[in-house]
Amino acid sequence: MGDEDPTRPNHVRGWADRVAEQLCTDPEWGYANLAIRGKKVGQLVSEQLPVALNMKPTLVSLYMGGNDILRPSVDIDALMQRYD
Repeated sequence: MGDEDPTRPNHVRGWADRVAEQLCTDPEWGYANLAIRGKKVGQLVSEQLPVALNMKPTLVSLYMGGNDILRPSVDIDALMQRYD
């Protein structure tokens, strides 16, 4: 899930942190990782995406859907519609 890093609030340095380190070379750039483990697409779109867009970002990266497709029953078409 990530490398141990006691300097970070959750003591973990994950892949998103590594990507941000490469993208945020300008000291005026910021980075916010809003990920919460276990969330599904509907929750991300309704809860986290508005928060992200409120920050007026230049770039938004979404990585979602894995928790949805691991369920015993999933409607892929409905999921992809929500994803769009």
